[in-house]
Amino acid sequence: QVIAPNQTGLLVPPKNAVALADAIETLSRDSQTRSQYGANAREWAQIEFREEAFLDVWERTVLRTRKHH
Repeated sequence: QVIAPNQTGLLVPPKNAVALADAIETLSRDSQTRSQYGANAREWAQIEFREEAFLDVWERTVLRTRKHH
């Protein structure tokens, strides 16, 4: 899950145009919350993808090397 409700964004029910419009309007009027959600999302992405990248490199180098010995 990419969105942490009220931390990295707003969640709306699927196929609910009214809820989507409300969320867009809410964020369009509140630059501080928009900025905070963006900062939180960036921090999450840096942590999440750094960890995944590390595990990918670990698997490609260390684990595969061990399997071949």
